[in-house]
Amino acid sequence: MTLDFYEINAARKGKGYGRKMVKAILDALPTDWKATVSMDWSDGFWEKMRRSYPKKWERE
Repeated sequence: MTLDFYEINAARKGKGYGRKMVKAILDALPTDWKATVSMDWSDGFWEKMRRSYPKKWERE
């Protein structure tokens, strides 16, 4: 099973809230689920998340 992130917004950029939201979601995922990102316009945010949580991401 996969969870596909389409968009995530934090009202205050650069404060770590996006990372906290992603961490909360990934920590709650069952171990047999993986996360994906369909389209990435984040200027590097999702790549950082993939590096931070490598076991949670579907391989491309």
